[in-house]
Amino acid sequence: MARIWQRKYAVLFAVAAIVLAAVQTVAQPTKTLTVPEADTPPKIDGALDDPCWKDAPKGNGFMLRSLGRPATEQTDFYVCYDEKNIYFAFYCHDSQPDKIKGTQTERDSDLRIDDCVQIYLDTYHDHRTAEEFFVNSLGTQRDERKRGTADKISWKGDWHAAAKRVADGWTAEMEIPWAILNYKPGATSMGLNVRRDQPRLGEVSDWTALNDGDQVMLYGDLEGMTLPTPPTPPLQIMPYAMATVGDGSSGRMGLDIKKRFGEDSEALLTAFPDFGTIENAAKSIDFSYTAHRYSDNRPFFLEASSIFASSYIYTHDIPNFDVGAKVFGKQGKTTYGLMGCSNNDLNRTDSMAVLMYNLPSLTTARLNMVGRHDDIVDNDVYTLKLSSQPTENTSLWVRGGKSITGGPAGDGSSLAAGASVSLSRWSFDASYGHATRDFNPADSYVDYPGSASYDAGVSYDVAQPGQKIRSWGIDSGMDRTGDGIRGMIEQSADVGFYISLANHTSFSIGHDWGQHIKGYEGPDEPPTPPYAWFHDSENSLSYGFRQDDRYRSGGLSYYWGRENGGPSKTIDFECGFLPRERFSTSISLKRAVRDNVDEKDFTGWLGTLGARYEFTAEKSVAARLRYRTEKGVVEGEPVDEKGTNLTISYQQRLRQGLDIFALFGDYNVDNTVNKFAIKVIAAM
Repeated sequence: MARIWQRKYAVLFAVAAIVLAAVQTVAQPTKTLTVPEADTPPKIDGALDDPCWKDAPKGNGFMLRSLGRPATEQTDFYVCYDEKNIYFAFYCHDSQPDKIKGTQTERDSDLRIDDCVQIYLDTYHDHRTAEEFFVNSLGTQRDERKRGTADKISWKGDWHAAAKRVADGWTAEMEIPWAILNYKPGATSMGLNVRRDQPRLGEVSDWTALNDGDQVMLYGDLEGMTLPTPPTPPLQIMPYAMATVGDGSSGRMGLDIKKRFGEDSEALLTAFPDFGTIENAAKSIDFSYTAHRYSDNRPFFLEASSIFASSYIYTHDIPNFDVGAKVFGKQGKTTYGLMGCSNNDLNRTDSMAVLMYNLPSLTTARLNMVGRHDDIVDNDVYTLKLSSQPTENTSLWVRGGKSITGGPAGDGSSLAAGASVSLSRWSFDASYGHATRDFNPADSYVDYPGSASYDAGVSYDVAQPGQKIRSWGIDSGMDRTGDGIRGMIEQSADVGFYISLANHTSFSIGHDWGQHIKGYEGPDEPPTPPYAWFHDSENSLSYGFRQDDRYRSGGLSYYWGRENGGPSKTIDFECGFLPRERFSTSISLKRAVRDNVDEKDFTGWLGTLGARYEFTAEKSVAARLRYRTEKGVVEGEPVDEKGTNLTISYQQRLRQGLDIFALFGDYNVDNTVNKFAIKVIAAM
């Protein structure tokens, strides 16, 4: 136990050192643009020939991220507004316009592999979060809303953009309605950063001088505006209908209703919500000592997901429910959220309440309550978290929690703290956490109850845009978990090196070392000293190619060493192809061989063939053939499993009108099933 506390104080000392180093950074002067009101709005066609752009101030002087020198190819942009929209125009100069890259035509796809520009709007000008809007050289759009929302375009709010090639580069325009933004009416300013990606040179440049992080506090200022009161949006209704025929025929209908009220508040009600197209992560053949966590793409949980994000609610494990409701918003310095959902068949309710308050010096206090109540458990978890950004390169946080569980399980508590900092090419992070053995977040889980853990990491990264070696770096880390009975439960350390070249290939090499206690069954199991440990050691080699091409990129990775007390080897290959325009294919293969305490003579194969054809940017059809096999002895039982699963899908995702999703088969089973499902979504 003494060693745990010694290491705990070592981590806290590292945190203090990080903070002391960070406060020596020097803030950059803030750039400012005075934004005029447009008499006549621009026509969004990508051409900068509208009268409003002649009167608008010009933003320029783009700098390369973290390098402190001007971009090789400069960018000019302009801003104006009226009572309905805010408008942006961009002139992206390029001395080799024939090499401007534009490949992505599907909305909300990854545009960073193309020539593209992005705006980051700090709409409340509180230097904390920003809305993100992208457009590439083809005029394809992407947005990332800070609160989170369902994917249907007319539900989350539409905006427009266009782009055009010119003799010395390309130009673009954006039109963003005030009605889809969250802000304080009557305010006179916003924060702004504009970023440009130029793949040919491997450069990422910003209007404001930033390091590798997105430091909102360093954004420039848009001044001189009077932000209008947006029109009250109508009640939004998004019904859906789904029918399944074949194995397990069924039908389902439901709807979501959303209403905005007050200055910036929204209410969401869902009845018989849409869970019909969840594609859970496919079964993995990778080894892990702890449980896997997967993302949750259900529309109800996507809405305002950043407000409701918490370590102590894992929505992926909340079963389908009948009725759910959310209320969330921001009033002054306070952000709030209330959520609840109910499953009558299971007699279960899950709930969450969030209250955040913005304190001075970019410090935020956050109070959470997460509850689960059913026939199995009555559980509530309360947490208080303080997070701060004392400088543009430093973040600190501390969190305390208390769980209250009915019955013999009892109550428990947790405490955690962490810090991170970026200094030029160096990055540091450290954290510490402790949970008592009775700490029980019933809507989530704790890997090792009753333990104390800490971790620390350091990395050194060099960016060299325009050079044959575009970037390289070294990263390393360590972590340790232990309790007062057994001492160490697990500890590990890792080091890695990577290099990226101008021809869009990359290489990496790494080594992981770790010790894990043998036969750990939880904090309540009687200790059986002397304890034995697995001594794990794994090496890795990876090669990536065509990293700038979404359709034809690929890679090969090889891992070898010891895991869980025995030898282990894994090889992983993936590659994409573009046989013809709009038709893409892909292949991935993984083979794992292990012989350890739990898996004797285990061999697993996982292979996937994929194909996709884009009729238009809004309509596509895809097929996936997946083969999986496992053979060996797992936990004393012989295993010899094989599965082949074919799925075919159609997607129609429109700006306005019906979204249609059709699927033959089932993504989440091992073998092909004779089932056809179709789902139609509307927004009113």
